[in-house]
Amino acid sequence: MKRWMVLLDVLLAALLVTGCAPSGRSGPPATGGPGTAATSAAGRQVAGHQEPGLRAINFGFENVSDPHTDWKKIDQQLEAANVNAVSIAVGRPEWTAFPWPGHLDSAAADGPDKYRDFVGAAVNELQTDPSGQRRHVSLGIDLLLPATLKKNPKLAGVDADGKVSDGFASPAAFDTTIGTQIDEMVNYLGTTYHPDEVVLTELFLDRFVFSSADLDLYRKDTGAKDWPRTKDGKPDLQNAAVVKWRSEVLARVVSRARDAAHAAGTTLAVDVRVNWADPAAGRPDSAQDYALLKSSADRLVLWAYPGMSGLDGSAVGKLTTGLTRGGYDPDRLTISVGLWSASGGNGQPGTTSGEGVIDARTLAASLASAADAGARSISVTPYSLLTDKDWDVIKAAWGG
Repeated sequence: MKRWMVLLDVLLAALLVTGCAPSGRSGPPATGGPGTAATSAAGRQVAGHQEPGLRAINFGFENVSDPHTDWKKIDQQLEAANVNAVSIAVGRPEWTAFPWPGHLDSAAADGPDKYRDFVGAAVNELQTDPSGQRRHVSLGIDLLLPATLKKNPKLAGVDADGKVSDGFASPAAFDTTIGTQIDEMVNYLGTTYHPDEVVLTELFLDRFVFSSADLDLYRKDTGAKDWPRTKDGKPDLQNAAVVKWRSEVLARVVSRARDAAHAAGTTLAVDVRVNWADPAAGRPDSAQDYALLKSSADRLVLWAYPGMSGLDGSAVGKLTTGLTRGGYDPDRLTISVGLWSASGGNGQPGTTSGEGVIDARTLAASLASAADAGARSISVTPYSLLTDKDWDVIKAAWGG
């Protein structure tokens, strides 16, 4: 069996690592031609609002890995709404929607679809619109790693109470094969599918940061002999030195991935939580210090999910304004409007896990307020939760 896996790897390497675009539609047109990819430059006025230069829809793994997803139909749907950018979830280093040479056992599909290239199918159909204009393409990597940590528990994060995470790697783990695989995956996606950017998501060092290996790393990075501790003797998560160290470790992970992206001819973005009260302050509690990350990543993708915080759509505009006033370049920010809600909507009950969805009115207010505040790049996520009313809102907001 292993011999056949090796042979498959060799064949895939020959077919895919050459850097060719997926079959079907042609690869990315030459820069400057009629098919040049969309940029974040501000667009026209639509319904009294400034049209953002990048107008994206995000496709989750549930759509990308589904063999029944009709990408041709979706392509027409995007065209009707004047969508000129897409974000496509590709999976995790341990669980992919594409055949990855050297890592075929990571393929998420089973049976006859085991080595099917779901990512290539999506990119191939959506990278250009029906008129031949190229869309901006982002490929998203999820960094939750439950299978990897189950196989190697020593790489799992540990919190101040000694609880071991079943999904989040420890800070020190990013200096092991986990970090290497992330960088290799970023590079592979860039050289194989030629996206405009690769995005890292679910990258937080907000709790599970106190393994024994982390203490060794903390000592190495800071010169300290031990963790700062609370009165009860536990490691102090919110101590200023620990907060700073967590943010620096995360920024290093992003910097290495950015270097891998640049080597592949693409760019690197990172998803970040938002600070509704003080947008420019970022989220150092999650190890997402925007001031560090803007030097480590090419773009920040901000999780502007008003429904998860009980806010109305106008909060998204205030968030955008706060970031601009804080000195963040709007051309290096994407305002990602999430449809999830902790309070229900669209006839669905809300839960604290966000199983509800915002209504179309909140979506409309979010898109309008972000555009009015000068957002150059706005995305709506996820595609799977969009209703007909939501699509009507998007068409009205983006001139479809």
